[in-house]
Amino acid sequence: MKLNDKVTWESQSMGYWRVKTGHIIEVVPPAEMPANKITTLSTVVGSRLHESYVVQVGSKTYWPRASNLKRT
Repeated sequence: MKLNDKVTWESQSMGYWRVKTGHIIEVVPPAEMPANKITTLSTVVGSRLHESYVVQVGSKTYWPRASNLKRT
């Protein structure tokens, strides 16, 4: 995946599943943290050992697991 790709994924919170759709705004190399400020605290846990992606959905940014992302 690359910058500006449109992606979707499902997330679960408080018993509800939601489908989120947004655009990749940053490609994060393995073992590094995103340079972009993540606005969703639940997604900030530490670096990942694989390439990952920061996704913009409306005014929020997310750092979902790369394995959950589907290009649309």
